[in-house]
Amino acid sequence: MNNVDGNSFAPRLVERFARNCEVSRENIIGAHWREIVCMSCGGCCFSPVIPISREDFSLFYERLDIGLSKDRFAQMFLQDPAAASPSLYIDTGRHKGRCMFLSKKDCFECGVWDRRPDVCRDFFCREIVNFEKSLESGEIAKDGNFMENVLRLKERVVEMLDLAAFEKEMMTYSMAAAGGPAPSYFEKNREIFGRRNV
Repeated sequence: MNNVDGNSFAPRLVERFARNCEVSRENIIGAHWREIVCMSCGGCCFSPVIPISREDFSLFYERLDIGLSKDRFAQMFLQDPAAASPSLYIDTGRHKGRCMFLSKKDCFECGVWDRRPDVCRDFFCREIVNFEKSLESGEIAKDGNFMENVLRLKERVVEMLDLAAFEKEMMTYSMAAAGGPAPSYFEKNREIFGRRNV
């Protein structure tokens, strides 16, 4: 999840567009909402079945630039690093039911957003699709306040979340979403990772 909260939706994205044109902030967001790739709901980062190819894992490890060995990191990040299958799975169950890089501040945030695995980069959030469908159906007003529409959509996330098929994970997610701020495993244990670049 990128840094998004209920009061300032994708502020860095908006500022980038604002520097290049003389259009109101609301119109900028309304025109470019499809480029907002994350609703910061955290749902996908709690899923027990996040596949990652061996190549994607290797590239992600290189981008992280940590001092921890690749094998040791694989043991911490993957469900079964020695699996013979072509796809591995990110282990979300071990770190309070979520990806080890997910923290909760005002909203859920990915601690390695700019270096995240390709599986996360390529994931197209269903909630963005829901936003478009809700616009088409009139459930949220096309000419309404964009921020109010986005917040209305975010309120429905728990009801429609793919995690609903996983009872234990859904309960863990619901408790985390309702709870207060919580650092990620990565943030709390920086010394383990021996990070070279902060």
